[in-house]
Amino acid sequence: MKKRLRTLFAIVLPYITRSDVLAASVVALVIVAVTLNTSSVIMQNYTLQREVRVAQQKADIAQAELDTQKLRNSYYTTDEYLEVAARKQLSAGLP
Repeated sequence: MKKRLRTLFAIVLPYITRSDVLAASVVALVIVAVTLNTSSVIMQNYTLQREVRVAQQKADIAQAELDTQKLRNSYYTTDEYLEVAARKQLSAGLP
C-alpha cells in the first residue's frame, strides 16, 4: 500500500503546479464558507421556528381564554343564572 502511494506521488507530483495548489485551496475555502453559512442558516431557522411555536402557543392560550369568557358571558344571560343569582342574594334555597 505504501509502495503504491509512493509510486503515485512520484508520478503525479512533478505535474502539480502552484496554480493547481492555489485552485485546490480556493475550492477548499469555498467549501468551508458554504458549510459555515449553511450551519448558520440552519441555526437561524431553528431559532425562528422555536419563536413561531411559542407565539402559536400563546395565541392558542389566548383563544381558549376568549372562548371561556364567551361561554361565561352566555351563561350570565340564561334564566338558570338569574335564578341562582336571585336565590343567592335572597339567601333562599330551592322551593
